[in-house]
Parts: sequence; structure tokens; C-alpha cells
Amino acid sequence: MKTSASIPVGPIRRILKVIFIFIIVLAVLVLFTKNPVPTPARVKHDLKVSDESLKLHVEKVSSLVGRNADNLEILNKAAQYITDEWTQQGYKIKEQKYKVKNQQGEYVEVKNLVISYNDKEDPSQKTIVVGAHYDVWSNLSGADDNASGVAGLLELTRLVKEQNPKLDSRIEFVAYTLEEPPFFDTEEMGSFIHAKSLKEENRNVSLMLSLEMIGYFSEKPNSQNYPVPLLNKIYPDKGNFIALVGEFGEWFISRKVKTSFQEMSDLPMYSINTTKYMEGIDWSDHLSYWKQGYPALMVTDTSFLRNENYHKATDTTNLLDYKKSAQVVLGVYGIITNF
Repeated sequence: MKTSASIPVGPIRRILKVIFIFIIVLAVLVLFTKNPVPTPARVKHDLKVSDESLKLHVEKVSSLVGRNADNLEILNKAAQYITDEWTQQGYKIKEQKYKVKNQQGEYVEVKNLVISYNDKEDPSQKTIVVGAHYDVWSNLSGADDNASGVAGLLELTRLVKEQNPKLDSRIEFVAYTLEEPPFFDTEEMGSFIHAKSLKEENRNVSLMLSLEMIGYFSEKPNSQNYPVPLLNKIYPDKGNFIALVGEFGEWFISRKVKTSFQEMSDLPMYSINTTKYMEGIDWSDHLSYWKQGYPALMVTDTSFLRNENYHKATDTTNLLDYKKSAQVVLGVYGIITNF
């Protein structure tokens, strides 16, 4: 029964309408951020990536402590290890050399290492770039950051050479120098040098994938953190997945990438499409390709949001999960062969 103290029906409806619109907007925002895709009931293929080979690569690269522009000899040893592996796999390597000034005030020559697959020598041919940086922060070993990414890159190229897939796209694999500070987000990043060269060659880049820390996983509750607290309501609290990171405008690309990944890998992949102003979203080599207008995504174990050993001496080989890293490699192979 209506009384003089009752709230009129009109205002109630307006309040309910506002609440409804808010819920819809929030749901759409979650949808675009999380970008869910159907997960295959079971992955069906016979391809394998050796977790022992991944471990060996990580051990070899991370043993080169302090591989950066301040320790050029050690940095070059890391480059030589990658060169030797790619040569054994049967690839022809291009060195992309340039000079920088290190923190001692010395001018030193550094280099990216580049190989390609299915290159028809036509700039209009679609190109997919997959890269990982081989330098390290400070005087550290950097098992996860980023020996794990380099190891994944080496096993990915081995798998491609072994399987010899028939593709339309040209695949360019790059081992980047100087991703870490003080070169990060400058034109002296190895990835900036490479991305700029693709632009100058008028290459038709359809996708870039940055393998940035792909070795650290945890089954412990609350082992996964997020840059925004609200995200822990829509993503897992265990760090037992691999993440795909992109901007809002890359939503459809991310969706296709996730689907291809999950068709080849048993490891869950969660993605986030958001603004690059969110902390950590652009903290890798994909940033350089965004600057050139290319679509670029980061494949990562989420770095400091999961791995407490980030940029510490405790980032060591014994803490990594090489079986899950192998699943990352299989998933990335699925991306480049189906994109």
C-alpha cells in the first residue's frame, strides 16, 4: 500500500536502470579485458618440446652473469651461444649491429640476432615476429628474466625446422640485445632497432610476440598478483598459467592468438587487453613494435606480479618449471602456424 513516505515509482525505476546499465558496462569491460575463448576438451597432437633442452639452454645463458653493455665480453658470449644453436639447427643468421654508450661512458657495439623462415623476399608478404631479449639487468644471472624466453625461442625454432610447416606468413625470429634499463623505452633498445628496420623495409607485420619470462609457475594460493586489485576477482589467484598481454585495440588478435595457443598446449592461457598505462603492460620488447604501429603482444609468466625473484640474485634455474615452459613453446608454435 502506498503511503506518503513511499518513494515514487519513477525514481525507483531510474535508479534500477542506472544500476542495470552499470552492470552491463562492467560486464562488457570484463569481457573485453579478459577476452574468454572456448578451451579444447583435449589437445591432440604428437609434437613434443624437451623440458631438458629448455633447462640446458637456461643454465647456459644464465651462467653468463651480467650479460649487458657494461660487460660486453659476457654479452657477446650469450650472443655466440644463440648463434651456435641456430647454426646447428640450419638457419642463416643476420647480425643487426649498432653502437651505444654504456654506463662507463664507453661506446660499444652490440647486436640483435635475426633468422627467418619461409621468406619469399617480398616485403608485402605477411610477417610474424617472435623475439626474446638475451641481456640481463645489472650483474645478475636472470634465469627467468630472460634466459627462459631465450630458451623458449631456441626450442621454438628447432621445432619449426624439424616440422617444416607449410605457411603463408614469413616468420622472423629475433634475439634482442639491450632490453633492460638504462636502454628500456629508448631508441637504443634492440627491439626498437629491429622494429624500425621493418618499418623502413615496409614489411607487412601482422603480429609480434615477445617471449618475456616464461619459466616461473606456482600452484600456491595467492601466488598471483595483479596491477589493479579488481583484477583478482576475474583472474586466478594461483600463478599456474601463462599470460597474453595486449592493448584494447588488439582484442580480436588476442582472441585468435589464444585460440591457436590452446589448441596446441595443455597450459591455460589468460589474456588481458587494457590500456598501456596500466603498470607492467608495456614492460618488454613488444613496446617497440607498438611505437611503429604494429600489433604486438607479450607472452609472459607475469614477471614481478608472480616471481618474487624478479631482478634479484635469487632468480635462478632451480626455481623454474621446464615442463610448463615446454607447453608455452608448443602453444606459441600453434600461434605462428595458424595465425
